[in-house]
Amino acid sequence: MTREIIMNIREMYEEGLCKDIVEYYERTHDLYDVKYVALSYKELNEYKKAFNVLTEALEICKNQAERIEYCLMKYEISCYLYGRTDMTSLICLGQIGINYYLAEEKEKALKILQLFYNEHHKAYDDDELVCHALTFIYQIVSEMQDYKARAYYSQLKCETFSTVYGYNDIKTLNALYCMALDLYLVNRYDESLLKAQQCFSLQKSILGLSNKDTLQTYYLIACNHFSLNHYQESYNDLLECLKLRQELFGDKHLDVITTKEFLLTLCLKLEEWKQFAALKDELFDYYQNTGQVNKQVDLLVKFGNMYF
Repeated sequence: MTREIIMNIREMYEEGLCKDIVEYYERTHDLYDVKYVALSYKELNEYKKAFNVLTEALEICKNQAERIEYCLMKYEISCYLYGRTDMTSLICLGQIGINYYLAEEKEKALKILQLFYNEHHKAYDDDELVCHALTFIYQIVSEMQDYKARAYYSQLKCETFSTVYGYNDIKTLNALYCMALDLYLVNRYDESLLKAQQCFSLQKSILGLSNKDTLQTYYLIACNHFSLNHYQESYNDLLECLKLRQELFGDKHLDVITTKEFLLTLCLKLEEWKQFAALKDELFDYYQNTGQVNKQVDLLVKFGNMYF
C-alpha cells in the first residue's frame, strides 16, 4: 500500500475497505487517520482493538478537538463492551469532561463531570477519581462565578475528601477552608464561622500557628465576626493575626497590608483612635512609597480628611 493510498484512508473506509485499512495498520502501526482505523475495527466487530488503537492515538493527538473526538469514541466503545457504569467507561467519561475543560468548553465539561460523579457515586465507593472530578467541577463553577454552586460543591468536596483522604489530610483541610470561604461569599456567616473555626483548630494542630494557610483562616474568622457585628471579637482576632503575619512575612507583605486595612475600619468602629492614627499613617506612607496614589485617595475618601 503506497503513501498515496494511505492519504485516502477516509475514502477507503467510505468504500468499505475496512480489512485493507486494518491489515495495513497491523503491519505498520501507522496512526495516520486513526479515526478510520478504529471505525474499521468496529465494522469488523473488533471493538477491543478499536479501543486500544484510540488509546494509543490519544498520546499523539494534534489538537484538543481531536482528543475530545477520540475520547468520545472510546467511551461509546467501552459502554458497548462493558456497560455504562463499568470503571473503564467511567474513566473514559471523566477524560471527556477534563478535555472539554482544557478546550475551554466549560458548560459541556461541567455537564459531563457531573454525570461522571453521579454515575460513579451510585456504583462505587468514593475514590481519588471522584476527588479529581470534584476538583475540576469546583474550578469550573468558580470560573463561572456561580457562588451558590461553589458553596454546594465545596461542601461536597470537603465531605468526599474526608472520606477518601482522612479528616487531617492537607487536601481535606484546604477543602474545609474553601467551604468556609464559599459560605461567607453567599452571606451564610454563622455557618462559615463554625467551619472556619473548625478548620483553624485543625490547622493549628497540624500546620502550626505560624503558617500562611492557618493565618488565612484566622483572617476569615475575623471577617465573619465583622459581618455578624461581633466587632470586638473581630478586632481581637485581627490584632493577633496581624502580629503573627508580621512575624512570618515582615511589614510589607500584601497579607500584612490587607490586615492593616481591615483593622483600620475596626478601629474607627470601636473608636480606637490612637491605633487608628498609627495605622492610617503607616498605610498612607506605604501607599506613597509604593506609588499607589489611588490607594492614598481611597483612604482619604473612605475615612475623611478630618482624620488626616
